[in-house]
Amino acid sequence: MKKIFSRREFLTLGAAAGGTLLGANIESLNPSSQNKTETPFPWEYRILDVEKTQNRAYKNYFQAGCMYGVFGSVAGQVAEDLGKPYTDFPFILSSYGGGGVAHWGSLCGTCNGAAMAVALFHQGNLRNQLTSEIFAWYEKTELPVYTPQEPVKVEKNFEMKASQSKSTLCHTSVSRWTQASGFSTFSPQRAERCARLVADIAGYTVKLLNQAAKDQFSPQTQMSAVSSVCRGCHGQGKEEAEGKKVISRMNCSVCHPNVHKK
Repeated sequence: MKKIFSRREFLTLGAAAGGTLLGANIESLNPSSQNKTETPFPWEYRILDVEKTQNRAYKNYFQAGCMYGVFGSVAGQVAEDLGKPYTDFPFILSSYGGGGVAHWGSLCGTCNGAAMAVALFHQGNLRNQLTSEIFAWYEKTELPVYTPQEPVKVEKNFEMKASQSKSTLCHTSVSRWTQASGFSTFSPQRAERCARLVADIAGYTVKLLNQAAKDQFSPQTQMSAVSSVCRGCHGQGKEEAEGKKVISRMNCSVCHPNVHKK
């Protein structure tokens, strides 16, 4: 025999059923209620091939910029070797660092990406030593050195001018290269230069990470000679007679060339 429900009874039952279903749906969205695989941190590093990394980094630059070019080429290869859940990592998030972070011209995306890659595998003092080594090398080395087999922005026989940035800042690095090469900031040649720079930094980062994995890493150059002299008076714990203490390891003379010529 069929039971006939009144309108009030029907609405009451519907609300109860809806609440049950809603509760079930909320529960299914609650991460604590599901079986999930934790991704260990730091990641376990895998020895990578420098040349392969450089080639991948060069191509990555044209996909999502300089920071992603470095970070994606290093971390992406390790993730592929480790498998899931590492391959689910959103590598593209590192694209924020392009052009010195959202094109503000601050920290070069290659340095930013290298530091992020290092931090994925190491913490503490070793992380800082590896990062400092990369930054110091970036400042003092005439770059780019890498030459792709199939250039994207220039002809194959293009002679790429190298320059010494003397700074980890995107704006300074690009400006010094444009002065040395004669090409403008927004030229195809400059884009090609940055793509090759990405390959250089990614390759050097892997070189150092490989050394660290084999317990063969030894810090060589932490700061420029200029910075060391400046920090002798203006570094932490120093009691300088004049001036203020600073937090920096960058080459001071790039921005303060005449600081003592008053």
